[in-house]
Amino acid sequence: ASGLIHLIPIFVFPEYGYFRDEFYYIACAKRLAFGYVDHPPFAPFLLRLVLLTFGDSLLAVRLLPSLSGAMTVFLTGIIARQLGAGKLAQSTAALALALSPIFLGMNGFFSMNPFESLFWASCVSVIVRLVQQDNPRLWLPVGILIGLGLLNKHTFIVYVVSGVVGLLITPARKHLARKWFWLGMVVAGIILLPNVIWQIQHQFVSLEFYRDANASKNIDIAPLRIIFNQIMFMNPVTFPLWLAGIVFYLFSREGKPYRFIGWTYLLVLAALLLARSSRPDRILAVYPMLFAAGGLATEQLIRRFRFPRIAQAAILVVLLVLGSSMAPIGVPLLPPSRAVGYFEKLGVSTQMEKGVNLSLPQWYADRFGWEEMAANVAKALQGLPA
Repeated sequence: ASGLIHLIPIFVFPEYGYFRDEFYYIACAKRLAFGYVDHPPFAPFLLRLVLLTFGDSLLAVRLLPSLSGAMTVFLTGIIARQLGAGKLAQSTAALALALSPIFLGMNGFFSMNPFESLFWASCVSVIVRLVQQDNPRLWLPVGILIGLGLLNKHTFIVYVVSGVVGLLITPARKHLARKWFWLGMVVAGIILLPNVIWQIQHQFVSLEFYRDANASKNIDIAPLRIIFNQIMFMNPVTFPLWLAGIVFYLFSREGKPYRFIGWTYLLVLAALLLARSSRPDRILAVYPMLFAAGGLATEQLIRRFRFPRIAQAAILVVLLVLGSSMAPIGVPLLPPSRAVGYFEKLGVSTQMEKGVNLSLPQWYADRFGWEEMAANVAKALQGLPA
């Protein structure tokens, strides 16, 4: 269901067309290289396979993001199960992520973001198993996932560094002292090497791009507003759940072996606060691990109730009913005319970049006007003399 929801606008509201970035990724996919000015090569290579197999229709281009989002939701339940949660708690954790507006939005069009969340959720799942089994050989698949994550998006390094620091400041640091950790990091480096070579050949042009984008594109906002945006765009209904996840990792006795995960979240959040970024999706990938623990913490709490399974089922129903009301923030489930009024009543900020003020959020508005632009260009071209 998490993946299928993105198909609704394609068939029900066809006026929502391609998102602007999708044209760019299609162009990159037709000109494959080991690097690009503003991103590594993983996403364009995947999209090239889609173009060769299914073509460039809207449905085809959005197939992988939808599947990636569904797999991340599934992994959220898997992590909850690894931590000891029952089936209802696993479902609660997965549903909370699936109903998060920013998660729905980022998986609703082709970009690097859906794969970033999937790679980090996979990393966390493997590391939790590594800790539970004390199996250092699992650093090898972690290294593969880190390498692919960095080959997909350079800023994945923020998650990696935060995770390593989280391990260092907790007793789990012992896992870093084994040769398998370093072998895993070597594997990650080998996977990333083609892009590193490309960056060297092009004078690390991506670093210049990131500096310019931060200065001229991103809006500088206050830390409290950043935290407010996290609560709103992750869905206020789910806030108690991921907050319970943080408490579980940092303070509970059962969460002590995984204390490093709680620190990882705090460090990633600190990086966002220091950057004063207006983009709430910048740390989206950390929430599956929080929802997983939050589902378990909720289950532990309601075990004290007289009818715990009924209480857990009631939480699922409330989450589904109230959480769904905010789904149109991320997915175009309303016609454009009604969507404008929806965002006005909700009071959600629709501005993510400097100089862009629209009645619809940019992730909605940038799906309009492309047919008209193409028609105008074609008209101008046909009017040129021989």
